[in-house]
Order: sequence, then structure tokens, then C-alpha cells
Amino acid sequence: MNITIRNINPEFFPTPKSFLEKIEIDFADLWEKLPRNISILEPSAGKGDIAEWFKHRTSENYYWRQDRRCLYFSKSDIDCIEIEPELRSMLKGKSYHLVHDDFLTFSSLKRYDLIFMNPPFSNGDKHLLKAIDMQERYGGMVVCILNAETIRNPHSNVRKILKQKLDKYEAQIKFYDGMFATYDTERKTDVEVAVVAVQTPMPEEFSQSFIFDRLDKAKAEEPFGFDGEAEGKEIVPEGLDFLDSYIRDYNDEVKAGIAILKEYSAYASIRKIRFGHIDSEHDVETLLLKVNGEDTDKNSLNSYIEAVRLRYWKSLFINPRFVGKLTNKMQSELYSSVTEMKYYDFTLHNILELMTQLRDNTLKGIEDSLMTLFDTFSTKYSYIDETSKNIHYYNGWKTNKAHKVNKRVIIPLRGVWSNWKYSGKDHWSLSQYEAISTLRDLAKALDYIADPVYSNIDTHHNLENQIKINFDMGNASNIETKYFILTFYKKGTCHIVFKDDELLEKFNLYVGRQRDWLPPCYGRKAYKDLDEEERAVADSFSGGEEGYNEIFENPTKYLVDSSQMLLLTEGTSV
Repeated sequence: MNITIRNINPEFFPTPKSFLEKIEIDFADLWEKLPRNISILEPSAGKGDIAEWFKHRTSENYYWRQDRRCLYFSKSDIDCIEIEPELRSMLKGKSYHLVHDDFLTFSSLKRYDLIFMNPPFSNGDKHLLKAIDMQERYGGMVVCILNAETIRNPHSNVRKILKQKLDKYEAQIKFYDGMFATYDTERKTDVEVAVVAVQTPMPEEFSQSFIFDRLDKAKAEEPFGFDGEAEGKEIVPEGLDFLDSYIRDYNDEVKAGIAILKEYSAYASIRKIRFGHIDSEHDVETLLLKVNGEDTDKNSLNSYIEAVRLRYWKSLFINPRFVGKLTNKMQSELYSSVTEMKYYDFTLHNILELMTQLRDNTLKGIEDSLMTLFDTFSTKYSYIDETSKNIHYYNGWKTNKAHKVNKRVIIPLRGVWSNWKYSGKDHWSLSQYEAISTLRDLAKALDYIADPVYSNIDTHHNLENQIKINFDMGNASNIETKYFILTFYKKGTCHIVFKDDELLEKFNLYVGRQRDWLPPCYGRKAYKDLDEEERAVADSFSGGEEGYNEIFENPTKYLVDSSQMLLLTEGTSV
């Protein structure tokens, strides 16, 4: 074992058990936040010291043993990642789940409760950033052992971004001397290390239900409260007239089922009175009614109604006359909630309220996407010197903090270039996934405001195909995609040039209006009719009367009507 370790990458420092015990005690308050049935990822797993630690902290007798240690789990699902071939073989020999080789190129939709890592000290900042990015998707914890210098000296762009993330999530950081020089250390070093613990919150979409907030929940204590005539008092919107017969059929079926259940209940009662004296062991049921596969009892009526409700909601959610009026994203969100709908009456009010909420929520999501894109291209990385030219400042409406996104912007894009070092050789490779996954959502945000002429180009496939074709040829410069021309640099940045000046202006106008940086009348009132303050903003933003009049004379080209953004995405993937 020691011979193998000496021959492996000099950056490989197995985590001593004594150090893990120290971390266990020093971060005891964090372990209570973890579930007892836990999913764990160990990147840069080495020979599996951390995985082994958690394996020994897992016991079927958890409830008996939990008082003995602050860290114990009833069940653990542990995945490992390791780049060194020799260590990968060792992990396989120990029957660990080896899910990838290079953590920086790892991609998975799986959710991990905890990522516990001891990455290479030379680029531990990149590994920790990658782990935090992963946990931001679902929410989760990261515990990372780093060279203390990575935290104490945030001199590089990557470390500045890391510091921003750690500050954002109020990370716990503790520093240690001599922890890799203890009696049980297999490869010793006197370097000072830091242990960073980060807890990212669960995103709102996993903890909030926008669908059910304003629906009328069915009252279980009033299972017979169905009155088809009451529905007729509500006006069915044009194009949804089929709902009338839909709701009528639902009520007819429910009432018919209730009648059957009533009759069966009466039959069962009479039968019990007449034949209750017969020994039940020799009694044979001559008529048996089941609801959802279960014998009838006092709960059967509500169970039956819920089952019928669910079937009608499911049917509605796949009916083209209903979902054809929704975007793909709205359809997906709607159907993902279908099982919950059994608790809600199948009424016209609930159906229309559901559609309204879906549209409002989707519109809010579109607005958030555009705002996120604007911030990504402007202020998000403003603390990095190279991105300072992303922003063009102008005199805003009642503010001096207004700005626009320039035609050419620069963003950090980690993981596109990977430097592999084997046998003393350097080999740079391009990761299509890292480039596509980061830029896809940025490009798709523009779909909501782009001219319809772009609608025949699939944003995702266009971006994926163009990057793949160029990366396969080893080219990372001037890659032309639907909205952008892209150039990727090995130092970890992506230079993005907008192809469509009118779309860029439309984008800046939309954000400026949403954030009240532009007067409410901007682009809707002639330049000559603007007052002095409004004209000052127009001169600063649009460069004077000529630039402003171009917007005023072409409002459909430059001004976004938020109510129309759903129509632009109708029937398309959002």
C-alpha cells in the first residue's frame, strides 16, 4: 500500500483518520442538518479514506448508537470520483461506486446531501466551486479540506468568485496546523489547511407550491356536496367551452358512483342483519364491492371521489384543447403536480385559476431569466478587472446607477479547458458539456424577446451543434451561434459578442424599463414631447434624438410587451 502511494501523483495526500475525527467534533453542529438516510459524494476520493469513514458511520442500529457519536447515519449511499488509474483500481477493489474520473468534468442530475472532499491543493479552489455549483441546484452541504492559502489569499479570479460564494452562504471556515503530520498520516506535509463547510439552501421551486395556493380545496367532510347546476353560473371563456361537458361528465360519474356506494352500503347492512348469525368462517360473500382495490368501508366514498377527480384532472392535463394553450414548461409543471390534484374539486373555478397561476408563474420565470442574464452580463462579475468593460453607464431615471450591457461581454467559464498531465506531457482538451450547460440558459432567455424570425432555430441544438463541431476540430475561437459569437480562453473566460444590435437594444430597454431606470413613457412618447429630465435620459441612453426616434418609430421592434412573451414561447421548449 505504501509503495503504491509513493508512486502516485505527489499531490495525493490521504486524509488521516485523526483529522476526520477532529472535523467531526469541530463541525458537530452541522451534522444535525444532514438526513439520517444520506447520499454522499467524495470527489478526488484517492483510495477511499473519507468514504470508508462514512461507511463506518453507517449502522442499522443508528437509533441505538447515535448518542455515542455526533456523526452517525442509518443508511448511506456513497459515490466516488478519482482521476488516478491506480487509485481507481483500489476503489473498485473495495466495491465503491466509482461514478467518474475527473470531478471538474463530472455531470450528474443526482442529488447529494453531502459532498465531502480533499481535493488537490494546487486547484482546490476550482474543485470547491464545482461542488458548490452542484449543490446550488437542489440544496445541500459541502465540506472541503483546502490549502489554507486558497482562503487567506484570494488573488486569482477563481478565488475571488469562490470568496463571493462563501460569503453569500456564510460558510464556516476553520484553520489547522499539523493535521497532515500526525502519527496516522500516510504521506506527511506541514502545510496549513482550512476546512470549509458550506450549506446551500433548497431553491424556492422545491419548497413552494404556486399551483395550489388559490385553489378551492375539496372538503372531505362534505363528500355529497356536488351541484352541477352551480357550475353553470360561471361563464366559460371562449375556446374553453368544452370544459362545460367535461365538468358535467365528472359530476354525473361521481353522483352515479355515490348512488352505487349508497345502495351497496344498504345491501351490506340488510345482509348483516339477516345473516349475521352465520359463522363468518363458513360465510361466502355473494356480492363484494371494491374501491381502488380495497373492500368498502366508511372511507370508501371519499377514496372513490378522489380517484375520479384524479382521473379527470389527468385527462384534462393531456387534452390538447387545454394544454395546447400552455407552453411546454407550463405543461410540464402542470403534469408534475397531477397526483396532488385529487384533493381539489374538478370545478371551472379551479381550472381557470390553475391556468391563471401557470401563466403568471411562467411570466415571472421569464422575467427572472432575463434579469439573471442581464446581471450575468453586467454586475455579477464586476469585481473581476477584465469584465469592467461589460457595462455602459448612462444617466438613469431618478438614479445615477443605470447601465446597459455592451455588445461584447466577458464572463468566467470554468471547466471548458482541461489540462491533463500524464507521463510528463501537457494535453489541453475542450469540454463541450461545460460550455453548453453554462451558455444554454443564457441564450434561451433571449428567446422570450427575440424577433419571431429566430423561432425556426432551436436554441439548444444550435448552441450544442456549433460548439461540438468547433471543439471537435480543436477550435475555440469565433464560434457563431444563434445569438452570440463565442471565444473561449484557457485562462477561464468566455468572450461573447452579440450578433444582433437591435436585439441587444431591446434587451437593455426591457431591463431598463423593468428596473425603472427609464421613464415610463420611454419609447412611447415623441422626443419633442419629452420634458427636460426625460430628454436627458434619452440622450444618455439612446445617444440623442435620432437614436431615440428609432425606438419611438419602431415600438414592436424594440419595446417588449410582457403579456406577449408567453405567446412568443407558445408551443416551444422553454
